Amino acid sequence: MSTGVQKASSSDQPGTSQALSLLDDRILALIMGQNPLPTTLNALCADIEQHHPGMFCSVLLLDADCATLRNGAAPSLPPEYSQAIDGVKIGPSVGSCGTAIYRKQPVVVSDIATDPLWADYRDLALRHGLRACWSIPIPSQDGSVLGSFAIYYREPRTPDAQDLRLIAHATHLVALAIERDRDKIQLRAAEDRYRTLVERLPAITYIAELGTSGPWHYVSPQIESILGFSPEKWLSDPLNWLNHIHPEDHEIAFAAEKHFQEKQDFFQAEYRMFARDGRVLWFRDEGVMLRSVPERGLLMQGVLYDITEHKRLEEQLRHSQKLEAVGQLAGGVAHDFNNLLMVIQAHNERLRGRLAPTDPALTDAVEIDRAVARATALTQQLLAFSRRQVLQLKALDLNTVLTEVAKMLDRLIPASIDLNIVHAAKLNRVKADPGQWNKSF
Repeated sequence: MSTGVQKASSSDQPGTSQALSLLDDRILALIMGQNPLPTTLNALCADIEQHHPGMFCSVLLLDADCATLRNGAAPSLPPEYSQAIDGVKIGPSVGSCGTAIYRKQPVVVSDIATDPLWADYRDLALRHGLRACWSIPIPSQDGSVLGSFAIYYREPRTPDAQDLRLIAHATHLVALAIERDRDKIQLRAAEDRYRTLVERLPAITYIAELGTSGPWHYVSPQIESILGFSPEKWLSDPLNWLNHIHPEDHEIAFAAEKHFQEKQDFFQAEYRMFARDGRVLWFRDEGVMLRSVPERGLLMQGVLYDITEHKRLEEQLRHSQKLEAVGQLAGGVAHDFNNLLMVIQAHNERLRGRLAPTDPALTDAVEIDRAVARATALTQQLLAFSRRQVLQLKALDLNTVLTEVAKMLDRLIPASIDLNIVHAAKLNRVKADPGQWNKSF
């Protein structure tokens, strides 16, 4: 220690337990009051300076890169000095603060004018009348360093036991303030991430009390795009959920709610709900129990998935399966019927071979042959419907096809209805399966 350095005595500073206790009360109140970190740190520095004349307090924060110093608070230091220090990198000889953080141990410089740690910053400090600087690293709970708390004087000075006690106490309060602020920032970031995730889900998330008439405390904005209700409108009435469930599905919701209240393991149900515009939508409702909140009772957090499209596709699948079954049945019937027609046709051909051209029964045999041909065409349609027959494309005259169809319709249409067929004067031939073309009429 160079000549002329003043050593502080216990009579120079009050530094009593009562003063530190009052400091605790004031700073802890600011911390618990969720005040911004600069407000809390500046208040702490100003409070200490007020009770210790000639002392200047400073808080430097370590940046996210763990290497850069940032100004946290220095209410009485010259602004030009604080601005010059802001952004400096820590190192083995970076004044008191940069070195303390680098070493992770206190650094006491009694005279800046002669101490080698201040070689690169001596002119800056002396230009602003700063001669002594005592700095201590601010530790976090995980063992890392958050920054430094420092005390400056305008004359060379060495700390005594009371000074060291004050510095340690202030450093502890600064650490509390910084960690509380970081926790708050991390919590806010986590909440923002969670809210972003929740609000991007193609589903409605909610928090509600147990019971079919339990009030909802939160519902995500998707409820407006899916059901047509704003979150505020939905939350305004505890019975909104129950009142918008399809009456036929009330028992499903009641049973799921009862099971959940008894087991408190997992809520799951599928039911229909009415949207604001009257549409009926299908939902899958899944929920879990949250920790008990005394003033709100048991809470559950759930997700309502809109499965309307899924249900529609399921119905289409069931319909397709039914059609497939009908097609298989129709194909079997058509196959057996076609065999019978072949027998009828064979007998009819033998019968026609025995009849003379002038025999009146020959006309009946011809009509039987035509009826067999029409029945064969019908069986071909059934076989095509059941996909048991490959389509056979032929060049068709649509006027001829229309005439054949008209003959069939004559037997089906009541006598009270007149059927008039108008043929086209000129009509190109088309390629199609005759049986399927007749079916299209």
